[in-house]
Amino acid sequence: MPPVSGAVPGILPAFAERVTATAHPPKKLEQRRAKAVRARGYSLDTERACWMWMRQFILHFDKRHPGEMSDEDVQGFLSHRLRGVADLIAMANGANWCR
Repeated sequence: MPPVSGAVPGILPAFAERVTATAHPPKKLEQRRAKAVRARGYSLDTERACWMWMRQFILHFDKRHPGEMSDEDVQGFLSHRLRGVADLIAMANGANWCR
């Protein structure tokens, strides 16, 4: 079997090909998000808020990638968040310190 170009001695050729092929892995989600938000000219605060929402969304679905989720998943997450906000508003309206 001829050696793989750039292969490290002692490493199986198939493994060396995989290592070479993954030398430039795809950009991570946060990097892609940051590039998209910056391209639109949003402020740093907006960029941070966007990442916070994305992070909460991902954690809500046990760290699944957003690309794997459906429209129903998004609607379910937003409904969950709105119920939480409605509860906070109800608590604030009933609190004496708000008056």
